[in-house]
Order: sequence, then C-alpha cells, then structure tokens
Amino acid sequence: LPAAIPEIDHLDVRRDIVGRPVSCHFGLVSRFADMDALRAYQQHPVHVAAFERTKPYLESMLVLDYEGGESLNG
Repeated sequence: LPAAIPEIDHLDVRRDIVGRPVSCHFGLVSRFADMDALRAYQQHPVHVAAFERTKPYLESMLVLDYEGGESLNG
C-alpha cells in the first residue's frame, strides 16, 4: 500500500506472538501527516480494494485512530 498511496508515512503489520484469548492475531500501525492524509488514505481506491479483499477473512476488527502527542507512558 505505501507504494501506491503517497499519504502513508509509515505502515507496519505484525503477527501476535503471545496468543492470549484477548489478543488479536495481527496488528497494523500506520502513520499519516495529518487528518487530511488519513482521510485520503481511507478513501483511496487501492486501500478500499485491499480492505474488500481482506474483509472475508476477518473474524473481527478493532480500529484506533488517534492524534500524535504524549503517550500514556508520559
């Protein structure tokens, strides 16, 4: 996706290594310059098509969109 969608500043996909019942199997972290870039990514035809191909394989999905700044760790 980063090669096709210039608004993506960073994209990382990782597999869970613990396997707890409350864990997700995979996590995706992406970073954008601002809300306009995030919205452009969300509506980009390549992203929409990738999500549509992935959706049948999802048992569930959690999404957290937040703005940068201080972390919960201080």
